[in-house]
Amino acid sequence: MATPTNLYRIFDQTSVSTFDPMEGFRSLDQDFTTDDWSNSEKMRLALTQHLDWYNRIPTPFISISAARDATRREALRRHSRGRKVQIAEISSWKLEAEQVKWDQVSRLVNRHGATDAPFVGTAEYLCLNCIPASAVKKLWDWEEFER
Repeated sequence: MATPTNLYRIFDQTSVSTFDPMEGFRSLDQDFTTDDWSNSEKMRLALTQHLDWYNRIPTPFISISAARDATRREALRRHSRGRKVQIAEISSWKLEAEQVKWDQVSRLVNRHGATDAPFVGTAEYLCLNCIPASAVKKLWDWEEFER
Protein backbone atom coordinates (compact mmCIF):
# COMPACT_ATOMS: atom_id res chain seq x y z
CA MET A 1 0.00 0.00 0.00
CA ALA A 2 1.33 3.40 -0.97
CA THR A 3 1.93 6.02 1.68
CA PRO A 4 -1.00 8.46 1.74
CA THR A 5 -0.26 12.11 1.01
CA ASN A 6 -3.08 13.45 3.16
CA LEU A 7 -4.35 12.11 6.46
CA TYR A 8 -7.33 13.26 8.51
CA ARG A 9 -7.92 13.74 12.23
CA ILE A 10 -11.53 14.11 13.36
CA PHE A 11 -12.03 15.84 16.68
CA ASP A 12 -14.78 17.45 18.72
CA GLN A 13 -15.32 18.73 22.25
CA THR A 14 -15.31 15.15 23.63
CA SER A 15 -12.07 14.07 21.92
CA VAL A 16 -9.08 13.10 24.03
CA SER A 17 -6.71 15.02 21.75
CA THR A 18 -7.90 18.35 20.37
CA PHE A 19 -6.04 20.88 18.26
CA ASP A 20 -3.87 23.58 19.77
CA PRO A 21 -2.67 26.14 17.19
CA MET A 22 0.79 26.32 18.79
CA GLU A 23 1.40 22.63 19.53
CA GLY A 24 -0.96 20.72 17.26
CA PHE A 25 -2.31 17.47 18.74
CA ARG A 26 -0.78 15.70 21.74
CA SER A 27 -1.58 12.31 23.23
CA LEU A 28 -2.37 12.11 26.93
CA ASP A 29 0.37 9.55 27.61
CA GLN A 30 3.63 11.38 26.93
CA ASP A 31 5.81 8.77 28.65
CA PHE A 32 6.54 6.81 25.46
CA THR A 33 9.76 7.61 23.64
CA THR A 34 10.71 7.07 20.03
CA ASP A 35 12.74 4.05 21.23
CA ASP A 36 9.53 2.53 22.61
CA TRP A 37 8.12 2.51 19.06
CA SER A 38 10.33 -0.55 18.45
CA ASN A 39 9.66 -2.21 21.82
CA SER A 40 7.03 -4.88 21.11
CA GLU A 41 6.29 -5.53 24.78
CA LYS A 42 5.35 -1.89 25.42
CA MET A 43 3.72 -1.38 22.03
CA ARG A 44 1.55 -4.51 22.23
CA LEU A 45 -0.20 -3.35 25.41
CA ALA A 46 -0.50 0.28 24.25
CA LEU A 47 -1.93 -0.76 20.86
CA THR A 48 -4.47 -3.11 22.45
CA GLN A 49 -5.58 -0.39 24.86
CA HIS A 50 -5.77 2.29 22.17
CA LEU A 51 -7.83 0.18 19.79
CA ASP A 52 -10.35 -0.74 22.50
CA TRP A 53 -12.98 1.98 22.25
CA TYR A 54 -14.10 1.27 25.83
CA ASN A 55 -10.60 1.81 27.22
CA ARG A 56 -10.18 4.87 29.45
CA ILE A 57 -6.43 4.49 30.07
CA PRO A 58 -4.45 7.20 28.22
CA THR A 59 -2.29 5.92 25.37
CA PRO A 60 0.65 7.48 23.51
CA PHE A 61 -1.20 7.48 20.18
CA ILE A 62 -3.31 9.85 18.12
CA SER A 63 -5.58 8.21 15.54
CA ILE A 64 -5.71 9.52 11.99
CA SER A 65 -7.28 8.19 8.81
CA ALA A 66 -6.22 7.97 5.20
CA ALA A 67 -9.83 7.50 4.03
CA ARG A 68 -11.57 10.75 3.17
CA ASP A 69 -14.98 9.06 2.73
CA ALA A 70 -14.74 7.27 6.08
CA THR A 71 -13.70 10.56 7.68
CA ARG A 72 -16.72 12.27 6.15
CA ARG A 73 -19.08 9.54 7.46
CA GLU A 74 -17.62 9.66 10.97
CA ALA A 75 -17.84 13.46 11.02
CA LEU A 76 -21.51 13.26 10.02
CA ARG A 77 -22.18 10.61 12.69
CA ARG A 78 -20.62 12.80 15.39
CA HIS A 79 -22.44 15.90 14.14
CA SER A 80 -25.76 14.04 14.28
CA ARG A 81 -25.06 13.47 17.99
CA GLY A 82 -24.82 17.23 18.55
CA ARG A 83 -21.06 17.57 18.57
CA LYS A 84 -19.07 20.47 17.11
CA VAL A 85 -16.94 18.47 14.69
CA GLN A 86 -13.73 19.59 13.04
CA ILE A 87 -11.31 17.79 10.75
CA ALA A 88 -7.61 18.45 10.45
CA GLU A 89 -6.00 17.67 7.11
CA ILE A 90 -2.48 16.47 7.82
CA SER A 91 0.52 16.26 5.52
CA SER A 92 2.28 12.89 5.70
CA TRP A 93 5.36 14.56 4.24
CA LYS A 94 5.42 17.04 7.14
CA LEU A 95 5.06 14.21 9.67
CA GLU A 96 8.15 12.65 8.13
CA ALA A 97 10.00 15.99 8.08
CA GLU A 98 9.19 16.53 11.77
CA GLN A 99 10.37 12.96 12.51
CA VAL A 100 7.03 11.88 13.95
CA LYS A 101 6.71 8.12 14.35
CA TRP A 102 3.55 7.01 12.55
CA ASP A 103 2.31 3.95 10.71
CA GLN A 104 -0.73 2.00 9.59
CA VAL A 105 -2.57 0.25 12.42
CA SER A 106 -2.59 -3.15 10.71
CA ARG A 107 1.19 -3.04 10.23
CA LEU A 108 1.76 -2.02 13.85
CA VAL A 109 -0.52 -4.78 15.16
CA ASN A 110 1.25 -7.40 13.03
CA ARG A 111 4.75 -6.12 13.83
CA HIS A 112 4.17 -6.08 17.59
CA GLY A 113 1.89 -9.13 17.89
CA ALA A 114 -1.07 -7.22 19.33
CA THR A 115 -3.43 -10.07 18.46
CA ASP A 116 -5.90 -9.03 21.19
CA ALA A 117 -6.53 -5.67 19.53
CA PRO A 118 -10.30 -5.49 18.96
CA PHE A 119 -10.21 -3.34 15.82
CA VAL A 120 -7.64 -3.32 13.07
CA GLY A 121 -8.39 -1.18 10.02
CA THR A 122 -6.33 -0.63 6.92
CA ALA A 123 -7.19 3.07 6.61
CA GLU A 124 -6.38 3.93 10.22
CA TYR A 125 -2.93 5.17 11.17
CA LEU A 126 -1.42 6.06 14.52
CA CYS A 127 1.00 8.85 15.41
CA LEU A 128 3.21 8.53 18.46
CA ASN A 129 2.82 11.33 21.02
CA CYS A 130 2.00 14.23 18.71
CA ILE A 131 0.97 15.73 15.42
CA PRO A 132 2.84 19.05 15.22
CA ALA A 133 0.87 22.13 14.21
CA SER A 134 3.26 22.48 11.26
CA ALA A 135 1.92 19.19 9.81
CA VAL A 136 -1.69 20.44 9.79
CA LYS A 137 -2.43 21.77 6.31
CA LYS A 138 -5.99 22.86 6.97
CA LEU A 139 -8.72 22.79 9.60
CA TRP A 140 -12.23 22.12 8.36
CA ASP A 141 -15.62 22.40 10.00
CA TRP A 142 -17.49 19.23 9.10
CA GLU A 143 -19.88 21.10 6.76
CA GLU A 144 -16.99 22.48 4.68
CA PHE A 145 -15.37 19.05 4.52
CA GLU A 146 -18.64 17.62 3.17
CA ARG A 147 -18.34 19.69 -0.01
